[in-house]
Amino acid sequence: MMQSVSRLSYIVLLVSVAWLGCKPGNQPKSIEVHDPATQKLTETYEELNGLKHGVRKLYDTSGKIIAIEHYRQGLFDGPYESYYPGGQSKEKGQYQNDQMTGTWQYFFENGKTKEELTFANGVEEGPAKEFYDNGQLSASGQYKAGMEDGLWKFFFTNGNLQQESNFTSGNKEGLQTFYDSATGKVIKKEEYKNGRPARYEQHNNPQN
Repeated sequence: MMQSVSRLSYIVLLVSVAWLGCKPGNQPKSIEVHDPATQKLTETYEELNGLKHGVRKLYDTSGKIIAIEHYRQGLFDGPYESYYPGGQSKEKGQYQNDQMTGTWQYFFENGKTKEELTFANGVEEGPAKEFYDNGQLSASGQYKAGMEDGLWKFFFTNGNLQQESNFTSGNKEGLQTFYDSATGKVIKKEEYKNGRPARYEQHNNPQN
């Protein structure tokens, strides 16, 4: 008898959960937004209890998708990607609880990577790289709390080292070294203290 009661209770519980899951208020509904003047589709999104919840797509005037976003209970949460008019990826990354997180990539219209940034809690935190539109690295360094921090390296379009700069909380600090684009030899050095230039050396005969 007890087994029958337990089985019945279990079945009732399953039915109750299924019924709650099927209530209209617990199911996202699809929304379409049209331009009032042209009646062209400008966006589609899913809504749950009055909040964006799920996928949102934005369209340009020709009907092409220009961005795909993901939401959870009204907040950005999940993958994000935007596009150039030709359909090439413009930027892509991830949101968590309405904050940018992890690695974000930005692209030139030719498809080459423009920037790679690392985010935590919505601000730059960690490795960063910048590129020329030919794919050559133009800068690399680190961010801390949204500001340049530590050693940054900058490069000429030919790939040779252009400059090495040290940063503290977004300000130049310590030695800054500049190089000749053809020979790679040192042509200038600067010393910064408390974010201000303190010493300067010009090398008329570039050093090794």
